Amino acid sequence: MAPPRPWTVSEVATVERLREDGVPVRAIAAQLGRSRDSVTALIQRQDMTRPVWWTSPQAHEAHAMYMRGVKLKVIGERLGRSSEAVKAMLWRQGRIPRVSWKPMTMAEREHILELNALGFTMYRIAKIVGRHRNTVRALLRERLQVASLPMS
Repeated sequence: MAPPRPWTVSEVATVERLREDGVPVRAIAAQLGRSRDSVTALIQRQDMTRPVWWTSPQAHEAHAMYMRGVKLKVIGERLGRSSEAVKAMLWRQGRIPRVSWKPMTMAEREHILELNALGFTMYRIAKIVGRHRNTVRALLRERLQVASLPMS
């Protein structure tokens, strides 16, 4: 492995300027031809660790893309952010719910149990009923535990 390339004074100044302008680390790294880890290490060493805030136009663009059905990963790639950063920003602004949990109806429970009896996998059942596979798994485990209780 080659030794790390030293940072020049102009590169450090560029990183500082871009950080102040709110440019994400990933975009800075691409512009300078450096790795993201290298830029992050420089930022920490130089104490430039202030958070990169979302500008109003960026937040608006992210929300507009989300409302058009664009996946969080794609939004992040277009804006130079991670999908987690996009999701967190949308949550903080109240634009998407933190939890999309909804109570399971008796009809859904029965449907899941019927599909299980027919031999469908948990993954297939989850896709059919529009629930997460862990929700289906929990229901089936609960059902197994109830079925295995003694009848006395």
